[in-house]
Amino acid sequence: MRFSPAEVPYWGLDITNYWFEPISFPTHRSHLNNRTAAREADGSVKIIIGAGNPGGGNWIDTRGHVEGMMMLRWSRTPLPVPAIESQVIESRR
Repeated sequence: MRFSPAEVPYWGLDITNYWFEPISFPTHRSHLNNRTAAREADGSVKIIIGAGNPGGGNWIDTRGHVEGMMMLRWSRTPLPVPAIESQVIESRR
């Protein structure tokens, strides 16, 4: 997914399992936020969610889950949520 966030106090992207439980929160990162995500040269943020790391810094590991929930939290600002692009890419295994 890709979006161009404004400078806001907080945004965060979390992935969870089918029951909205964080995916292995104590053992690895199942989220990124405005302090942990690396920005692209144009200021946008590209986040890859998948079973394997294709290279790059903003990868969230699904830990083998093939379905679940993804939520973008956009808080403490009156600014509108930016447009979000998403794309499904087939694995190259």
